[in-house]
Amino acid sequence: MLSGGTYTTIALPSTGPSYPGYFGGTFANGINDSGVIVGAGPTSYGCPPGYTYSGGTFTWLPTQPGGYLTSDARAINNAGTIVGSSENNSGIGVSGFSYNPASGFTPINDPNGPSSTLVNGINNNGQMVGSYNHSSGVSHGFLYSGGLFTTINDPNGVQIGVNGINDLGQIVGTYEDASGVWHGFLDSGGTFTTIDDPNGQTTLYGINDSGRIVGEYTDSSGVLIAFEADPEASAPIPGALLLFAPGLAGLAAIRRRFKK
Repeated sequence: MLSGGTYTTIALPSTGPSYPGYFGGTFANGINDSGVIVGAGPTSYGCPPGYTYSGGTFTWLPTQPGGYLTSDARAINNAGTIVGSSENNSGIGVSGFSYNPASGFTPINDPNGPSSTLVNGINNNGQMVGSYNHSSGVSHGFLYSGGLFTTINDPNGVQIGVNGINDLGQIVGTYEDASGVWHGFLDSGGTFTTIDDPNGQTTLYGINDSGRIVGEYTDSSGVLIAFEADPEASAPIPGALLLFAPGLAGLAAIRRRFKK
């Protein structure tokens, strides 16, 4: 966690990145204005277990009904609503959800990919974004707003992953072009803008109400590097962080928490 220029390590008790039969350490995926953090821990199978972290205390998310073992938490808004995904009980595919401790789970599954929906972002208006796999094997993004799903496809992309949305309804994600190269994109009112770090293939994960964007790129050595971007300049801000090495770009990076 970064606050006021100070980094604080967030690690689930008695966890580590290299348990025999396990993969992953502690992932911090989202935070709201109250400082409540959501993320996931290491797992030996399927979706990693989701948690909330507040006031120094970790709380595990319960399992989504119909889900297998765990519920991966990806984002949280100021009302405390958490979104994420769980592996299906069948062991095939994943199902999206929203979760609030007061009201429990609500399934969020795009009808075009009901058994393969990832919910990755939520804003304070309750709008949600994510990705689904069509039966053709092609991945598309979606916006879920007012009970309706809208497919999001960057016109330059053959595969789409959608990750974040701000309160203005601006959406960020990644697309794969016809040459197999991954790019970041900003969708603002239906207008798509490609935003690429000049150093490598790019994925965008989040955008705030000021239009600041965070993401990562894969360098020539396969290392994932995080950056913050100014959408007006379409350029990274100096001071990137080393995240993972080696890594996977694009949609593989979006799904790196799911065991292949």
